[in-house]
Amino acid sequence: MHKLAVVTAVLLLTTRIVAQTALPKADVTVDSVDFTGPTRLSQAEQQQIADDVIDHQYQRSNLKEIKERVLYALQTRGYFKAQVGEPEVKVLSQGKRREIVAVTISVNECEQYRLKDITFANAKVFPADELRRQFPLQNGDLFDTEKIRRGLEAMRRLYIGKGYMNFTPVPQVQVDKSSRTIALAITVDEGAPAAKP
Repeated sequence: MHKLAVVTAVLLLTTRIVAQTALPKADVTVDSVDFTGPTRLSQAEQQQIADDVIDHQYQRSNLKEIKERVLYALQTRGYFKAQVGEPEVKVLSQGKRREIVAVTISVNECEQYRLKDITFANAKVFPADELRRQFPLQNGDLFDTEKIRRGLEAMRRLYIGKGYMNFTPVPQVQVDKSSRTIALAITVDEGAPAAKP
């Protein structure tokens, strides 16, 4: 159950980040991001993640999105168990409608994980190899939560195309710390096909 909760939380986090980007009345601009903590990220990786944070606008009431965006960026790079602290925000300038801030955030990316394999249970409409092709990563690739999310979305489109409007994939992960791999097992709830008119 805990493994399912972890994957579900990761996928919901991705959706929430996308949704928050579209929120109106953003009133905080991030000028710079500094990382502290036991991170082993290269300067180039740190800069890429910082640039992603800087490229977005934030609401003062929802600065936790900065933490979520950093965590998401790490998990797309295989750091599945990454730990990110609360952002420390220093106001550099303040106007009536906008603040410009500098952010310091603690990062411990932990170990990098690779995909061991993806398996499917209870799938009857499509063969497992066709479902597997919906995921844009191969066994042995870095475990990228964004690519997992995209694969689950592609599965949903595949089933909806066949009339299975209530299709639900239920992902579970099995983490192997010794080999630093993650096996993804997807239980398929196909639902009933839509009635033809």
